[in-house]
Amino acid sequence: MIFPLAFGIGVLIGISRVALGVHTWYDIGGGIAIAGLSYNIANTILRRKRTIIYKAHEGGRQTIQATFGLIFSVSIMALGIREVFSLLLVGTCLGIFIVHLKIIELNIPFIDMMLNKFERGGVVPGEGSLYYALGMLFVLGLLRDHTLAAVCVVIIVSVSDALSTYIGKSFGRYVLPWNSTKTIEGSLSFLGSALCTLFILPLPVTIVVVIVGTLVESLPIELNDNITLPVILSMLFYFPLK
Repeated sequence: MIFPLAFGIGVLIGISRVALGVHTWYDIGGGIAIAGLSYNIANTILRRKRTIIYKAHEGGRQTIQATFGLIFSVSIMALGIREVFSLLLVGTCLGIFIVHLKIIELNIPFIDMMLNKFERGGVVPGEGSLYYALGMLFVLGLLRDHTLAAVCVVIIVSVSDALSTYIGKSFGRYVLPWNSTKTIEGSLSFLGSALCTLFILPLPVTIVVVIVGTLVESLPIELNDNITLPVILSMLFYFPLK
């Protein structure tokens, strides 16, 4: 009972701060994203090492991630960052509540079907999707004046990450020297697909973002890259373009 009350109070405080002109919705979304990142870091430090179980439908999971990222990118270009950010903020708040309902083991028919089919074992139900939404909030909030940079980050986080996971798990033969859970084939597919963002934003900083993204994705850390990648890459874009 504590979470719904605290969640409701938090939502009301956010609305009141925007209504009073003290903050903007970008501030609220950024605050939620940073809170999610902080939780991920603290949870990773305090918990024991988890064993993540990949399912037979991993290819379908990665297809959904890549497809959603492309649709998300097109929506940003067509509707504008502000409109997409507003929809994402509402969706993220709803997602936070749904994850809570799953933690207390409440049945949600359609959500349960999707989680049973695509969610990996050993994780909190809906965790990956929620971290992805939080990461996208951070990207759109920080890069709200740089649409093309935001689209590049979305594509790298969605398409390149999904492709590297699929290629690495399905065809990877040579493991990385510094991470036995990742493969050279997977990292090369991440790098190659991420370089395609140069067609969107042909700047030196894009090359830096691609290289750093490839390295971060390959590191042997337990932090969820659905939120760490977008935060790091959007910051790399932000300062040179500021």
